[in-house]
Formats: sequence, structure tokens, C-alpha cells
Amino acid sequence: MSDPAFLTIEQVKTLHRTALDQYGGQDGVRDAATLESAVMNPCNVRPGTPSDLKLRLIQYFLREVGSDLLADSSTMDFAQLCRQMRIADGPAEAMHPLNVGLMFFNPAPQKFFPQTQIDVVQFPDGLGGDTFTEKTFAGPLDVILKDVLTFLKNAVIEERVVKHGDRPEREWKKTIFVRR
Repeated sequence: MSDPAFLTIEQVKTLHRTALDQYGGQDGVRDAATLESAVMNPCNVRPGTPSDLKLRLIQYFLREVGSDLLADSSTMDFAQLCRQMRIADGPAEAMHPLNVGLMFFNPAPQKFFPQTQIDVVQFPDGLGGDTFTEKTFAGPLDVILKDVLTFLKNAVIEERVVKHGDRPEREWKKTIFVRR
């Protein structure tokens, strides 16, 4: 990945004007602090290269969603596959991955988008307690979402069944709490 580029205020204003011309909208009032913030933050308009998209992650995803495209993915031109899935764009000589492609089909999307992770924090003694545990999930977006849901199901959500001696039916409910 190339070093991040920093834009000047004039470049930010030009990008804003171009977007207004292309997509419509009103000029409005430009806030000086917002412009200054845009200048202070790096702009990497097209992070990554097509080689940052991994075929095995694409095929795993296609298998998971039951796509017919999976059968062709091994023999199809990689650029064509990426374009068909709309995870890359640009001319053949300057194709670049789209953000969604990097989020789903790169093993370390946090390389391109810092803090691309899900943190699950547990407070065993309640919110006012002095202790907590934290588990961080990182990786391709669809994988970490599944991992988090599995973790919550196995480690946090518990089903409680209460049997009352005075009646034959039982009372059950799913509650979310920390297992100790």
C-alpha cells in the first residue's frame, strides 16, 4: 500500500465542487474547521491493488451464499470475476479494488481501514464493576461477524429453564449475561 496522501484546502474544495457538479446538491457554507480536518487527515482515494483481493476468500464467500459464480471462479479471469462481483473497478491497466472488496476479501482489512474489528466487552460484575474482559475479532468482515455471533451464542447467551413444582409446564427464557 502506498503512503497516504494529504490534500491541500484547494484540493478539498475542488473535490467538493466536482462532486456537486457530478451528483448535484447545494454549495452551502463551508465550515473552516471541517476543511481543516479534511486537510489534517490522510486521503488514500484508492487503497490497495487487485492482488490484495484473495481468490480463496472470494470462493469461500461464494460457497457460503450459494452463488452459481463459484463454479466459474476457478477458470474465469480474476479481473473479470472481481468486476462481475463489483469488488474492483477501473480500466485493465489501472484496476483497483473497491473498499467493499478489501473489507470482505482481504485477510487483514485493518491494513487499509484501521480499527476494522469488533470488540466484545463483558463486565462480569455489572457495569459498575472494576473488572471486564475484552475479546477482539479481526479479519474479513463476513468472517468476523460470524465469529462474533458464534462467540455470543456459546459464551454469553444462555437459556434458563425453570420448572415449577405446582404446574406441569416449565418456564424458559433466553437471557444475555456473562458466564463465569
